Amino acid sequence: SRVEKAFPHASSNFIDGLRLDWDDGWLLIRGSNTEPIVRIVAESKNESAVLDRIKRAQSAFEAS
Repeated sequence: SRVEKAFPHASSNFIDGLRLDWDDGWLLIRGSNTEPIVRIVAESKNESAVLDRIKRAQSAFEAS
């Protein structure tokens, strides 16, 4: 829930982990099915938006 709260203007769903959506892209956080890790994947039309969203998600996730 900390990650979701870090992005109050995104729409979210929990179908396959936590997916956050914006008009210009998305971010997905989910546990790996093959490794003991959590993956953070993002896509956007803007590279700086991707990097910022990943950094914010990592910070919020690590704080949990």
